[in-house]
Amino acid sequence: MLITSDLKTKILESIKQNFEQKNSHKQKYTQSRHACWLGINSSVYSRLSKGTELDRLLSDSEWMRVGKQLMVDLDGLNWQTAETTTYNKIRKQLTYCMNNSLCGIFCDDSSIGKTYPAKKMGIEWANVGYVDCSGLKSWSKLIRGIARAFGFTVSGTLFEIRQQVIDNILALDKPLIILDEAGDLNDAAILELKGLWNELEYMCGWYLLGANGLRSRMENKVRYSKVGFEELFNRVGGKYQSCTEGMTSGKKEILKRQQIEAVIKLNAPTATAEQIGEMVAACEYNQRRARVQIMHFRNKPSKK
Repeated sequence: MLITSDLKTKILESIKQNFEQKNSHKQKYTQSRHACWLGINSSVYSRLSKGTELDRLLSDSEWMRVGKQLMVDLDGLNWQTAETTTYNKIRKQLTYCMNNSLCGIFCDDSSIGKTYPAKKMGIEWANVGYVDCSGLKSWSKLIRGIARAFGFTVSGTLFEIRQQVIDNILALDKPLIILDEAGDLNDAAILELKGLWNELEYMCGWYLLGANGLRSRMENKVRYSKVGFEELFNRVGGKYQSCTEGMTSGKKEILKRQQIEAVIKLNAPTATAEQIGEMVAACEYNQRRARVQIMHFRNKPSKK
């Protein structure tokens, strides 16, 4: 994608607004934490925040990465958030875990809309660390990913980094760690999580997200008494949260259709009932495909 001056200005405004939003929660949020979270050098961030420089401070790929991290409207879709059943349930549970330093684990079908509300919480709240575990499968990468998710600068040995993360999180008010795609973590990383949880017990909320594969993996590890997994499952509440638990295939299909329709109606308000039906069918109840269908609809030449 071509990075124009207008798009850079749009991303810069989002950086400023996001900092103000996080700082408004009276969480002692600093610009240095914000810069670290965004992966921007502190001196560069300082110059950007003055708003007088745009060129040569960040590469085009860095502008894109930051814009994507902040969910900036990069493609002009002006995407609107549909408060679906999945969105509202996860949002409510995340807020509860954050406010009460409790833990939970949510497992459901892929593409039902799990990631979106979790990622938005990480963007909106200063003391919520959203971590995509799909690229951080080992413990060394995960602990650094958790540090980055909160905007902590860490260095030293793995043990020292772990202790810095613990100390920094304990200094926060109502912190919450969200581990998305938690099923991708290797066994060693999952076992280390148990130890980290012990250090932060009742001082930090935890929420694990994953598709049904995470549930199957946890159940198999517990069934065969794999060291540490039963204890970890107990620590995250001992119960799987879900939107489709116990539903028949028919009721599950109805829920998924309703959610896709809500997304399409909000983001393609001029679509007719027939066009909405066609887009829903083309999505096959996959929320990620809904965006593609909406783009096709908006780009389709109007009939004269």
